[in-house]
Amino acid sequence: MQDKPLIFFDPYPRNEEMVYTSDVKKELNEISNLITHFGSKAPDHLIETHLSEVEIIVGQTDMLKERLDKSTKLKAIINVKCNWEPNIDYFEAQRRGIYVLSAAPAMAPAVAEACLGYAISLSRGTLGTYKKFLKSDEKYGIKGNINSYTLFNSDVGFIGFGNLAKSLLPLLKPFNCNISVYDPWLSKEYLESQGVHAVSLDILLSKNKFIFILAGVTSENEGFINKEKLELMITAFHEMIFWKFSGDPSTLTQSSRDIDQCVVSGTWIQKKGTQSRHGYDRIPSNFRKRRAFGPHHAEPPGSVECDRRPYPQASSGCSGKGQCR
Repeated sequence: MQDKPLIFFDPYPRNEEMVYTSDVKKELNEISNLITHFGSKAPDHLIETHLSEVEIIVGQTDMLKERLDKSTKLKAIINVKCNWEPNIDYFEAQRRGIYVLSAAPAMAPAVAEACLGYAISLSRGTLGTYKKFLKSDEKYGIKGNINSYTLFNSDVGFIGFGNLAKSLLPLLKPFNCNISVYDPWLSKEYLESQGVHAVSLDILLSKNKFIFILAGVTSENEGFINKEKLELMITAFHEMIFWKFSGDPSTLTQSSRDIDQCVVSGTWIQKKGTQSRHGYDRIPSNFRKRRAFGPHHAEPPGSVECDRRPYPQASSGCSGKGQCR
């Protein structure tokens, strides 16, 4: 019988600096039996050794039913990668009363700031102009802004209204945007209490100039933005900011070939025939002004994933007692 609860840190790809500060580490060592593994995923033998005693797991340790059966003292699993991977038997964890938590709220402000920057950059063609500037080929005034437009007073749509959307919302307020949201998990009354308009997905796609896709991929929503949904946008001039989607772009559209292999590209889509890094190289003219950024889609230098500023907030935000400061 241990006098202190066993806390197991297996946070890869996060490192020690990212998951706790020195004072939090000291406190954890005082109140718990702290076991850590950094630099790679914890090996199976190390995990198996501690399953019977572990009470809190911090990281992305594989915890399917077989391991949960052995973890009779386990109370919580805290994901610090901030996504929901299929490496936990979530139904079994819920049945056993094991909390599965995420550090995502600590990351949301930095990601929201990046989304805002991308939206302004895309609408003003900032990165394209920068490339021309490096070649001394830039234009100024009206000639340099023929296709530019402003975020100010624009219609903006959010697909999903979770931690990231709630961090992005206050950043957009100074721009006086008219913001609508599609989130089937939240009631119209709740969304309107947050100062946004609840709308259907079809209305959101067809009426907004800027669209932020902030919903995570699940087995239930995979491919929900398909050819028919994207065609709702053809008559408008949109900027789409993909953030929560991960993996191959085809997970967004079921099969991007449905719309001539072109909708989600890895580079700016600027003219018909431009080949993207994912090989979607037949771009119809009515999509020529679509551009996409996201964690796997042509991030500019200095992307938020490399920004460590949010990590001190996450690593110092909770003590070993499980109390958020």
